Amino acid sequence: KWNKKTLIIVLGISFVFAFIPWQRVLTHLPFIPGSKKIMGYIDAKTQVLNFAGIVRIAFATVILYHYDKITDSVFKKFIVDSTLLGFAVYFCLKFSELIAGRTTIYTFILCIVVFKYILDHYFLKDSKVLNGLIYTGLACFTGLFLYKDINAYMHQSNYRGPNKLLRFNTIFNRPSYDDYDNRFAYLTVRRNCNDERDELLDSQAALPSSSKYQENLSYYAMWDHESELYGILGTDRTWIVEPTFKRKPTVYGSLVAFTPNDDLKQAFKSTEYLDLSGKEVTEEHIQEALSKDSLE
Repeated sequence: KWNKKTLIIVLGISFVFAFIPWQRVLTHLPFIPGSKKIMGYIDAKTQVLNFAGIVRIAFATVILYHYDKITDSVFKKFIVDSTLLGFAVYFCLKFSELIAGRTTIYTFILCIVVFKYILDHYFLKDSKVLNGLIYTGLACFTGLFLYKDINAYMHQSNYRGPNKLLRFNTIFNRPSYDDYDNRFAYLTVRRNCNDERDELLDSQAALPSSSKYQENLSYYAMWDHESELYGILGTDRTWIVEPTFKRKPTVYGSLVAFTPNDDLKQAFKSTEYLDLSGKEVTEEHIQEALSKDSLE
């Protein structure tokens, strides 16, 4: 269980930890596994007392001063302790400003809640005016934080264009498909189709067979009492596809429509196709078999 004294000690140790010149230290310890990769994430010069560091020190000081007054419940204590420990983690990761800031963003944002506890201590808790000011401050703080992050993102991505507002480019806001220069959607769909094709071919290859397809025979989906599964049986009384299916498949000549033995696909009634003759299953082949069956 954390208390005020322990948190002060942890914050003090983390603050001292931030002054360690890790880049110089690691240059003398090349035998440490991954030291060269770690060096790439360390800033050339660590600025502990920059604006971000001073703000967190000031926040931590104010919170610690009111610690005993704003931790009168378990939940409040958890929020306050998380905020202060987030400051400690920030200073421990101060060797990389980017890593430190992004790692502790979720605890830093808790300062808004903690300052609400502090204001409640000095003002009426049920004051509508106070709550209105607090929510207004929250909205302003969130907007400023978003603006700061967007500017930081533009700076880190080396964007030098004059436009500050860029419209998201999708196929739906382009005048024609020829003008759409983003291949991500195409690559995603193609990869998904390839995965589905490979999955279908694997399932076809995995289906056990006892005989070869013969055009002069007829084939039917039959229930096997021993295995309690459906299979495809020819009129010569041999399984061309041994009992494998949990649900009864439908036979259209040499084409078999079946639901895979997968709980998710069964829930959505996903249908796959298998050609008993070994031909490639195409959309034209499926439509032809279904049309022929409907005419019969």
